[in-house]
Parts: sequence; C-alpha cells; structure tokens
Amino acid sequence: EFIVFWAGSDYADAYVVAMLTMVPLAIPLVQSIAFAVIKAQGTHRFRSVLYTALAVVNAVSTYFLIPAMGIIGAALCTCVVFVIGHGIIMNWFYHKKIGLDIPAFWRNIGKMSIVPGAMILVGILLVKHVLPMNSLWWFLGWVIGYTVIFAVLSWIFSMNRYEKDLVIGLIKKLLL
Repeated sequence: EFIVFWAGSDYADAYVVAMLTMVPLAIPLVQSIAFAVIKAQGTHRFRSVLYTALAVVNAVSTYFLIPAMGIIGAALCTCVVFVIGHGIIMNWFYHKKIGLDIPAFWRNIGKMSIVPGAMILVGILLVKHVLPMNSLWWFLGWVIGYTVIFAVLSWIFSMNRYEKDLVIGLIKKLLL
C-alpha cells in the first residue's frame, strides 16, 4: 500500500520484487556468525566457489525468465538461487562439514518468528479483506497501530531479558 501511495499503482510490482529479493537475504544475515566460523577455520573457499556458481546460474536463469515474467521473473530467479544456496547448501555445509547445530539454530529462529509471522499474516488479511487503504492518513494510522501491537507482542513473546534490557536502555537514553 505504501508503494502505491508513494509512487503510484504502476509501481505495485516493486513490493513483490522487494520481497522476493530481501526475504531470502535474511538467511545469511541471521547466520553471519557461521560465516565468521568458516572464515576463522579457513574453510570459506567452498562458500566462495558456491556463490560464484550461483551467480552464474542466477544470471542465466534471469536472462531466460525475464521475457516471460519481466522484473518479477528476475526477482524470482534471485529468490530461488538464494534459498538454494544460502538456505539449503550452506546450511548443509555448516552442519555436516563445520559441525554447527543448524537444526537447533533454525528451531530457535522459528520460535522467534512466530509473532512476526502471525503479524504479517494478520496484517495482509486485514489490509486485503477488512481495512480499506483509501487515504494516506488511514494508512499512517494503520502503520502506527500495527507497529505498537507488533512491539508489545514481541516484548511479551519474542524478546529475551538481554534484548529487553537493550530496549529499556535505549528508551532511557532517549528520555534523558
């Protein structure tokens, strides 16, 4: 909805493109410690070779998919390559070759993702079926309400003591 308000309906596909390219990027971002481990062990060559091969596959598949699907096809190719490379192959490497407990890691990420996942689902359903986004003010009110509910639910269900202390410290700095 923001993109439509900001840039117009001609750019509505930008959201799909953004999601297809940014969501898979969450995989290597949350696993940055695993990259530090393989770099420290000197075993990052596998990752470099894999990423080079995946870049070639992405470029070639994008070349063939753009005529049929346009920019969404290009984003879809990137999404699939990232999920296969970062999500499947690198997780196998981290678990089998490096010895990291990747299943436990993803179980923990899954627990932390319950609130955001539920909020995303409820938000999409409300926007598509219940709440009309017919003005910028309505949209801004929705964003503020959504953010407050998300913050409260994250505080209650997702954040550990350390994270809560970080938030409290930030609030104290802002108020002083």
